[in-house]
Amino acid sequence: MDKLKELKIDQDTVVIFSSDNGPHKEGGVDPKFFQSAGPLRGTKRDLYEGGVRVPLIVRWPCSDKAGPGKRFLFGAFWDFMPTLAEIASAKCPTNIDGISFVPTLLGKTQTNRNEFLYWEFHERGFQQAVRMGDWKAIRPQAGEPLELYNLKSDIGEKQDVADKNPAVIARVEEYLKTARTDSSAGRLNRHRKNKGLQYSQLSLTRNYFTCVGAVKSRLRRVRATSWLIQMIARTIPSRTAASKNHGQV
Repeated sequence: MDKLKELKIDQDTVVIFSSDNGPHKEGGVDPKFFQSAGPLRGTKRDLYEGGVRVPLIVRWPCSDKAGPGKRFLFGAFWDFMPTLAEIASAKCPTNIDGISFVPTLLGKTQTNRNEFLYWEFHERGFQQAVRMGDWKAIRPQAGEPLELYNLKSDIGEKQDVADKNPAVIARVEEYLKTARTDSSAGRLNRHRKNKGLQYSQLSLTRNYFTCVGAVKSRLRRVRATSWLIQMIARTIPSRTAASKNHGQV
C-alpha cells in the first residue's frame, strides 16, 4: 500500500488478498500445532473446508460509500474473471461458470448467486465436493457414498447427516450428473482406465487468460493490481476446469 501511495495510484487501485488453498503440511509444517485452519477440517488437497475455504479481503476506494465491514457471499476463484471484467468495464465471455460479485463489494443486493460450487481432485484418487447453500456434500473416493454436512451449524464438518437428509443427497446426486464434462485428454486416461473416470477439460481455462488480458489492457485509471491475478495466470495451464482445485471464498 505504501508503494501505491508513493505512485499516487492507491485511490485508483483495487487490492485483493486471498489464498488458493488451506494450510499445508509441506516442509515440516504442523497445521494442527499452529491451529492454522481454526475450526475447519482438513488441509491443502482435502475437499473439506480446511482445504478449500480461504479468506478474501478486498480494498476498493470506490466502494467506500457502501461502508466498511463484512459482506458474505460464498463463491470461488472462477468468479474472479467476471468480477474483474465488470470492474474494468471489459467484455466477459458468457459461456462460463463464474458470476460477478461486484454488487456484494458495493454493499448492494447480490441478485445472482452460485446455486452450486463444485470441486473434484485426483491427486489422491478421485474426490468430489459440492456446496449448495449451507449444505456441503463430499465423496471421499470414487464409488463411496456422499457425506453431508450443514455448514451453518457444523462448520467443522464433524456430523455426517446424509442419512437424515435423503432429499438433499438426491438433489446433489442429480447435480453431479451434469457437473463435469468427460475428456480423454492427457493424463486423464489413467483414471479412465483404472477407475472408469475422467477429468473434464473445458474452455474455461482459456477464458481466464482472455479476461485477464482484457482487464490489464482496459483498466486505465482503475487498476486491478493483485498477486492473485498473476498467480491465476501462471497456474491455470496446469489445471483443468472441472477439477477446480481453487479455494472457495
